[in-house]
Amino acid sequence: MDLRGDAGGRIALLHHDRPGVLSGRFATHPGNFMPMRTDPGYPLRAGHNLSVTIDTRGTRHTHSTIDLADFDHPGFRLVLHLRFPSARGFVRQPDGHRRILEESDGSWAEVHPAGAPDGPHPVRYAGPRNLWTTVEDAYRGWTSAGRPGPDRLGLTVTTDQHQLWTDSPETIIVQHPTP
Repeated sequence: MDLRGDAGGRIALLHHDRPGVLSGRFATHPGNFMPMRTDPGYPLRAGHNLSVTIDTRGTRHTHSTIDLADFDHPGFRLVLHLRFPSARGFVRQPDGHRRILEESDGSWAEVHPAGAPDGPHPVRYAGPRNLWTTVEDAYRGWTSAGRPGPDRLGLTVTTDQHQLWTDSPETIIVQHPTP
């Protein structure tokens, strides 16, 4: 399985051990397969930066204690990528600090650095879904699993769901319906 994206492209070697179930570990290094055809709709194809225009109507505010450096941790980026499979991206703005996540339904969230690295940091979000609560949930799952890197992560795929696990398929840290 080829997971592509700016949030943590990885290749997983999945085995078909029982009907309707694929399971395996991620490669320890980032990677992607070479696309067969050019997809002009994919904004990161030619090494471009993703620019995001957000609708700020209905913006809500909260705070976060996520350490912003963790957004660069390959394990957390992979968790986020699997939790937001249709996300347009996690963008570091030109100021080098803000992170923006935008989903195809127009939902978005951004966090700004403030004070100590572990926050609290101001967060803004809007759209049909509150993406930031999902980011916080993913972060809690990842940190409670010991902040694993890709070398400890694996994936199980069934017809109904994807499960990201650490160390063994029994220790699920992220689970969501199959797209």
